[in-house]
Amino acid sequence: TSALQKAYKELLIINNDLDILTYRASHDLKSPVASLDGLCNLALMEMPENDTASFYFSKIRNIAVSMGTLLDSLSRLRDMK
Repeated sequence: TSALQKAYKELLIINNDLDILTYRASHDLKSPVASLDGLCNLALMEMPENDTASFYFSKIRNIAVSMGTLLDSLSRLRDMK
């Protein structure tokens, strides 16, 4: 049972480390992703729709939105645990 208790303590430590990593990843990345989304949105509002740059800003914005959704899911997963 001593080995089992030791393994359990190690599992708790690893689980705690995983929680910290998940929290930091989701929260530390949300701000830059939101900034990227906002800046792309501003750029899109100031240029014509048929401009080539607007096509690329739209693509970047879609990726930022997808990344934000992924980070929200990661945060919810951590909260459910």
